[in-house]
Amino acid sequence: SLIEWIVTMVFTLEYVTRLSCCRSPCRFIKNWLNVIDLFSFMPFYIELTEVMSGTAGLRVVRTIRLSRMVRMMKFELFAEYMLIFSNTLNFAKHSFGMLGVLLLFPLVICSCLMFSVEEGQTSHFDSIFDAMYWTIITMTTLGYGDQYPNTVIGKIISCITVIMGIMYLTFAINIIGSCFDEAYGRYLKRLSKKKKYRLRGRSSETAKAHRG
Repeated sequence: SLIEWIVTMVFTLEYVTRLSCCRSPCRFIKNWLNVIDLFSFMPFYIELTEVMSGTAGLRVVRTIRLSRMVRMMKFELFAEYMLIFSNTLNFAKHSFGMLGVLLLFPLVICSCLMFSVEEGQTSHFDSIFDAMYWTIITMTTLGYGDQYPNTVIGKIISCITVIMGIMYLTFAINIIGSCFDEAYGRYLKRLSKKKKYRLRGRSSETAKAHRG
């Protein structure tokens, strides 16, 4: 389309201009943000030259074109938000490890019980691994409906599994919420320090101007 042509030309012109003005082209090319910039418009030329033909080749090219979205990382505001998100996960990593270990016990127990109770000709669970898949889907309250219990005892186990899943989700959400509060509080502190430094710099500049 015309819009894609214009956007690709702008991206290409920007990349070539920055590369030609750079003192060290090798360092410029090796920078991962510049690699993302290159991938953002390179698939357009690959499709144009028809080097990759066939469905598989087009899928690879279109997948590479998704790297354009990573250009948003270059915006300062988006980078700050990603830093808050990464700090949240970093603060919660030990709690998530504990929850993951504790989640293994009900996962294995509910899967084995469901497979044993539902074993038969009309069972939707061919193995314990199928029962594990059903347990994970049920505990996360997704419930696709492709596998479900037929017996009364299996339905009781299903209700217990759902309740346990809601409890685990509640713990996980509380942990993420508290860690997010901590990460966002640190972000606000950094923001206030930057504002103070800017104000001090402006005040010092005005003082020098008055002296001069």
